[in-house]
Order: sequence, then C-alpha cells, then structure tokens
Amino acid sequence: MMTLTRFESLLSDQQAAYTWQHGEYLMSRLTDDFVINLYNVEDFYVEVTSDTGLHYIHRVASFKTATALDTVYLDTISLHDLVTDLLPVMQDVREKAAYNRSYPVQDRPW
Repeated sequence: MMTLTRFESLLSDQQAAYTWQHGEYLMSRLTDDFVINLYNVEDFYVEVTSDTGLHYIHRVASFKTATALDTVYLDTISLHDLVTDLLPVMQDVREKAAYNRSYPVQDRPW
C-alpha cells in the first residue's frame, strides 16, 4: 500500500504515473491556463495540474484530507446540473419499480 509519505518521496513524473495507474478520478476544474484533475489514491488525494494546450504536467500536489480541497471544489459543483443529470435515471427507476409492483411476489422455498 502506498502511503502519503512514500508517495511524496517519489519524483513528480512517478507521482503522476502512480496516480493514473492506481488513482480514482474524482473531478476536474479549469483555470485560464490549466486543467486540474483530482484523484483519490489509497487514503489521500492528489491534484495533477497540466497545461490545457501542451498537456505538460506542471504540478502534482497531494493532500491527506479533503478539507483543504473543499472550498476550491465545492464552488465547481452545481446542484442544478446534478439534479438535471439524475432526472432521467430517476424516471427509469420509477418506471421499473412500477412495472415490478404489478407482478405478485413469488413464494420462496426458504
């Protein structure tokens, strides 16, 4: 298991490679010149900052807790977009639930 201390001892390109291989992508945010991708790696978080045009990695930053990231990423989350994206899924769930309720539950032998 990779620890934060061990991760931070790696070279920047090794950190990025480990993040891409073992990290779980969470979200991105854009600045004027950079795209910043956030990953969950083991029990810590990693931001990989790259140039939007050249795809050159400028920075790899790691954090033990998400508290340091809350204000930066919470501003990028839109509840309206989240609800809009979930509405079709929820409608499908409602329709399947209604369809399944129209059939009697089978007796189980146990």
